[in-house]
Formats: sequence, structure tokens, C-alpha cells
Amino acid sequence: MQKRKTDANTAHQEDKLGLKKERRKYPRLNRHLLLGFRPLDSLAHYQQSVTENISYGGFKVDIPFTYAPPQVNQVIEMVIRGPEEHLRPIKAIGRIAWLHEKENKQGFELGVMLTYIRKEDREKFMKYLNNAETEPKLKGEK
Repeated sequence: MQKRKTDANTAHQEDKLGLKKERRKYPRLNRHLLLGFRPLDSLAHYQQSVTENISYGGFKVDIPFTYAPPQVNQVIEMVIRGPEEHLRPIKAIGRIAWLHEKENKQGFELGVMLTYIRKEDREKFMKYLNNAETEPKLKGEK
């Protein structure tokens, strides 16, 4: 029987010998895409963030403190924009896999697992991840 010890930030698990094994399905990339998200079927405004530690299966985001923080296993709808912001954004559905309050108590880090993206949006998402020029400009950057 394998001993499972998981760490959400590194997504590793330890085997019987205490050796760490990667349990992610896809490698993580240093790409940043603009993200808007809200609870599924909500009419609330999208919370804004930028993806970090991204892969084909999900990503990490930092969000500021809110009065109603997201919950683990909550299903969210997302709009994702890459460097070609004038194009139609990618629409996706995801599930919050983990949530941690930041050490400075100024917000949360959360891991999002992508659960649904239409075929044409998935192709665009994969293109963003595979393209070295996928770093969108944030407000104030040149």
C-alpha cells in the first residue's frame, strides 16, 4: 500500500520510501494569461487575476481577500485572455482544487482544475501555452 502525503503547492506525493513523485498529468509552464472568474451560474462580476504555474489541466492564481472567498470544489466559469486581447476570450469551466490564505493575509492562492473547454477554445488555449510570446501586457507595462 502506498503512503500518500500530498502538498498542494508542489503536487507531489511520497511513496513508501519517502521519495517524492510528481502526480500532475501535465508539466507546468511559466505563462501568464489574464483571467476573469465567478461562481458558475452567477450574475456576479468576474473577479480578475493572472494565471501562474499553468498547464493544460489547470493553473494557480492569486486573488485579493474578498468577503465571500471561493470554496474548495466550487465550480467556476472563466474567461481567459491571451496576448491577442482583441480576439474572443476563451470560455471555460473549472473546479477549485485547493485554496490557501496567503501568509500576509492579503488574499488567497487557489488551484484551478480545468473541467471543460470547447474544442476550438482548447486549441486556442494550447496555442497560448505553446507560444513563447504568450505573455500579455499588464496595465502600465510596455
